Amino acid sequence: MSDVNDSLRRRLFSEALEKRLYEKENMIPDVCLRLSFDVSRFSSDAKKKLFETCLNLVESKKWEPNTFNYACDPEGLHEMATIKIDDVPKCFMKIDYDIITLMTADEY
Repeated sequence: MSDVNDSLRRRLFSEALEKRLYEKENMIPDVCLRLSFDVSRFSSDAKKKLFETCLNLVESKKWEPNTFNYACDPEGLHEMATIKIDDVPKCFMKIDYDIITLMTADEY
């Protein structure tokens, strides 16, 4: 399952960056990417950094942001990650079936 989720995540965020979808708000239907209310209000630059970070997530044995680790992804399915970027509130990336949602920690 982690391979499927990784392929989906890479494809969606690559397409979102290529199409500059970080300049749009909320649901982005053609790539099945949903931005929460708070994330949709981020600046385009902040959303772009968020997309780039989500694209490049790796697995880690340590409990650290911007990775798949035992704290946020205990089953190793690569369906949940904590994202922390300078000047951006802490966010979560969550994969549900074929939809990825980005939300702030306060919205989870």
